Amino acid sequence: MDLPMILAGPIIRRVEKHQVYLWMATSNRHPIDAEFYQIYTNESPYSYKKIPIQTDVQSIRLGQCLFVHLIKVTPVRNSFPTEILIGYNLFFKKALQTFSLLDFGMLDSDHPSSIVYPPFHFPTFIIQENEANSFLYGSCRKLHGKGEDSLACGDDVLEEKCMDITQRPNSLFLLGDQVYSDDIPDPMIRVISQLSKELMGKEEDLSLVDPRIGKEPFQTNLQQIHGRQYISENFAEITSRHAHNHVMTFGEYAVLYLLGWGQELWDYAHQKGLFSSFEEELASGHIHFVYHNHSPYQKEYQKELQQHQIRFEEQLEDIGEFRHSLPKVRRLLANIPTYMIFDDHEITDDWNLTSNWKKHVRNAPLGKHIVSNGLCAYWIFQAWGNDPEPFSSEFIQIMSFYLRRKDPTAPFYESWSEFLWKFQDWGFVAPTNPRAVFLNTRTMREYDPEPRPTSMGKVISESNSSPILINDSEWKRTEQRLLHSGWKKGEKLIIIAPSPLYGVDLYENLLHQYVYPFEVFGFPVETSFDYEMWKYNLKGVQSFLERVQKWEPKDCFLLSGDLHFASAVKAQIKFKEKEPFTIHQYTSSPLKNRSFNGLYGFLFTLSMEWKAKKKMKNTIEKFCNPTTQVIYEDETNGFVWKELLDYLQVGEKGAVDVDNNVGLLTTDYSHYIYKKKDHQTIKIKTKN
Repeated sequence: MDLPMILAGPIIRRVEKHQVYLWMATSNRHPIDAEFYQIYTNESPYSYKKIPIQTDVQSIRLGQCLFVHLIKVTPVRNSFPTEILIGYNLFFKKALQTFSLLDFGMLDSDHPSSIVYPPFHFPTFIIQENEANSFLYGSCRKLHGKGEDSLACGDDVLEEKCMDITQRPNSLFLLGDQVYSDDIPDPMIRVISQLSKELMGKEEDLSLVDPRIGKEPFQTNLQQIHGRQYISENFAEITSRHAHNHVMTFGEYAVLYLLGWGQELWDYAHQKGLFSSFEEELASGHIHFVYHNHSPYQKEYQKELQQHQIRFEEQLEDIGEFRHSLPKVRRLLANIPTYMIFDDHEITDDWNLTSNWKKHVRNAPLGKHIVSNGLCAYWIFQAWGNDPEPFSSEFIQIMSFYLRRKDPTAPFYESWSEFLWKFQDWGFVAPTNPRAVFLNTRTMREYDPEPRPTSMGKVISESNSSPILINDSEWKRTEQRLLHSGWKKGEKLIIIAPSPLYGVDLYENLLHQYVYPFEVFGFPVETSFDYEMWKYNLKGVQSFLERVQKWEPKDCFLLSGDLHFASAVKAQIKFKEKEPFTIHQYTSSPLKNRSFNGLYGFLFTLSMEWKAKKKMKNTIEKFCNPTTQVIYEDETNGFVWKELLDYLQVGEKGAVDVDNNVGLLTTDYSHYIYKKKDHQTIKIKTKN
């Protein structure tokens, strides 16, 4: 059976009046052409007029049967029409035949692969030169995340508003953890590995990176379900607690993206019989056990066997919810300009969390290789379409050299890996109105050497400070990008930060006061609890606020995710002897990874809501003193900056909502979250 020709896409990426980029993945290299149509909705039936365009396609071969294409479409006459619906079709030449999206069922609204909203004949988008009405955003979407996939709610919103250009969302912002490379469900890891071999044409030989992998039991463990935790921790120095099925090869990273954005590979894998039941995997010896089924470990083996089976079947059900959403997710991505930034799970949990983490992983050949593969995959599946300009011909050439052979013994291998580790231009500005600046909070950190006091009972110690998420050079680079984009002081501004500047204090203080002190006993707090929020290093908070103060936006909207709950905060900030300014922060998370479940989830959610409701009744006043400590007493003569925080009601009950959700921001200060309830999309407005 042949692989499907289209593996993912089309996805609309960067959209401007002088150029439009579309992204897609195919199993063969075919010349691609595009047609754009201006849609006249004031006529019945709608009429479609071709727009004269030029199509330039840059294609990169990732494997024997995997090609990714970035399709650049430019207008022949000056610029594309703005504030009007534009439809598009793509054409693929094969020998003497030409196929379009219609031939794949994508333009038939009754077909399972449809990417059109009735009554349109084509997928559509808008180039807005005037101020856009609204933006969809969210983060954290995991294959086996709990609950329904709320990214599908975005499709419902767009379908409802698709004909109304004044209400239709202008862009989709994906704020991090679009995939979970370190947390792969048991029923999927062998499927992912087998699909990787088919797409790449051969298996990536990790024993060339670390010879220990070529020996037993590691060679077998690598191919088994739940068999990679020890390898990840001890060979790669990776700290994820869920790395039992961590993807490691470039092909595995690539397959993970393809499975997240469309149903083709899912259908192909089922037709090929790549999915197996737990019983089949067990009988074939494909499940890794810590304990062997012989004396004296039979009791431990039976306990482990039961855990494997319960987890496998539970994850299989959660995966079903994910797959159910894919037709709607794919249609959404084909009809709205989409901009993406990484958090940590695109590469691995705790990525660059501390200076020691970065040093240890970089010095481990397998760890460095896994991170490099993850970055390379992130570039081609996400970053390339955000803004192609920073990725020079040299960058693409270095990536292409590696992808042709994926040989760690080749002369170019080290330059490929080093180039990715040192690359600095992952942040970007989306050409929306208002502009949206995406912050890189992962690879341009500063690891504060100043010790911080920690105590637990009578034990007093000095420990490492939490990281500053963006160093000074990256802030300067971000400012240059923003000004280069045409943005000017006094205009509205959207800032995208994967982690919120203002969290929920109960959650943050719980870690800070009752968990972090365990570090004095050598407990790895940072890697166990992701101890890296902005709040934990106020030097980073101060640099953030100073930058916004300098930029002087008319209105500043801060969109974030990461924490697995929705919240909204209005922050008024005043630096001494400077004019006050306001940040409207909205957090939408997770798209599909409901984390607060069971009794623990109920109690934790209840505590957060109780604390948040108290806060909603009062404005909270905080002061930062010259030693960058937050205090609540009025220090009128000594403060560096002060904040007045108002927590808003974002959910049905209070200031947090822990259900899977996608956010919608309108630039008239309205904010909504959408979530699924009994497979129906419900809408909740944030209350000021």
